Amino acid sequence: MHSVRAMRILLPLLLAALPAFSTTITYDHSLPRLYQPIEVSLAGAVMTVNAGQIAVQFDDTIPALMYCADPVTWLLPGPVPVTAVSDSVFPNGARLAWLYNTYNATLTEGWEAAALQLAFWEIVLDNNDDNLNSGQTRVTSNTNPFVAALAGAMLLASAGQGSSGVTFWVPDQGPGYSQTLLTASAAAVTATPEPAGYLLFGAGLLFLGALRRR
Repeated sequence: MHSVRAMRILLPLLLAALPAFSTTITYDHSLPRLYQPIEVSLAGAVMTVNAGQIAVQFDDTIPALMYCADPVTWLLPGPVPVTAVSDSVFPNGARLAWLYNTYNATLTEGWEAAALQLAFWEIVLDNNDDNLNSGQTRVTSNTNPFVAALAGAMLLASAGQGSSGVTFWVPDQGPGYSQTLLTASAAAVTATPEPAGYLLFGAGLLFLGALRRR
């Protein structure tokens, strides 16, 4: 009986002290990735960017190669808390999922990864305009012509298409805090309980044991 009373006091305290289980992503230069520097106009600003796959670590343990779905925001160098959002929630997510599922596994060169990234940006920023020569996302005269041609072919093939199975990792701090990234390879990643989580788990077992004895 005393154990039950003690747990009724301790359990709310443990719950209050328990941090929310969150997933963090950190940019990782050590992971192999496919990318190519290309010159593009993003939201009216001409810039040279490393377009293609972005290598990250999930909670500093599980690696993944991802693509950017928010090109006008910089990816922060430190750990960024993120929330997993399904492709059905993200604008044009079904079309982006189709692109990813159709082409990502076939990429062997950096310029091919850059083309897929460019197609993603065109859809996200220009809302299915699909014209790489106008709008918020467009190629410049210095862009590798093979990148632009492949991106255009990908956009043409993906028009009206839809798929699922891709996860968008949205920064918890809100729009503009850091890039939203998309991937399918880490869709099943779940947050690892922190030490306080193990404390709560142990407290729960003690609580169940006390109830059983009661």
